Amino acid sequence: MVSDSVKSELVRIYGDSALCKYDLFKLDLTSQLIMNNDEFPYIYDENNQRDYLILDHKDKRVIEIFIDLINQGYVKDISFKISSVENCLVILEEAKYGQKYSLKLKDLPDLSVFYDLDSQDDHLWIFVRKDKNDKFSITFEETIEDLFFDKNEYVITNLIHLEVTRINGVDVISHIDHEYIIYTMDTYINRLENSGVKGEHKIKTFKIDNATIPLDYKFNNCNVLYHVVHECMSKKNLVKEYFENLA
Repeated sequence: MVSDSVKSELVRIYGDSALCKYDLFKLDLTSQLIMNNDEFPYIYDENNQRDYLILDHKDKRVIEIFIDLINQGYVKDISFKISSVENCLVILEEAKYGQKYSLKLKDLPDLSVFYDLDSQDDHLWIFVRKDKNDKFSITFEETIEDLFFDKNEYVITNLIHLEVTRINGVDVISHIDHEYIIYTMDTYINRLENSGVKGEHKIKTFKIDNATIPLDYKFNNCNVLYHVVHECMSKKNLVKEYFENLA
């Protein structure tokens, strides 16, 4: 099922006929193009203010087949599950896709991925989720080429998770924790291809609950969230790049 937020956005842009009974988005082949770049497939809409409709994860080769069949005229009716709707898909120098951090959380995409220009297998993944009560969940996870193994050859990654709640009109960080996520090698390889894959175990190093930390609070004249993520992650240049707009 497509998420409620994505469904409402599609209906807002295209009307009640945007989705079929399976909640799949049907392409208008006269104005919408399937794009299949090196990182992820998406639909580009030429008529709706350059809106980008991001496809749910599909194998790149399958998308290539679909594009060829459409170009040959063999397929004239095709629909996809949509994972998010973006007004502009930002491609940055150090970002595979997504955009930099903003205090306007509702404007952030569901997923942003930044990589190190000098070590292009090193990534910082940022997941943003919103529930019906305007509560945001934000997760930072780094996957790096110089893997950290434990004695049993499990891969270990860094992860910061926080929750943001609106209290009296102010966005506050109500929860934050740090975890080491432990993957088997096979699971980790799958994780690099599919951001939805979960690790086998996790080890928490700290956890804060029931907090009321203003989202824009500054420690030593710098955003407190940036400080926490920067100190907990190994790829500090990627953290700095993601939070650059808070300067």
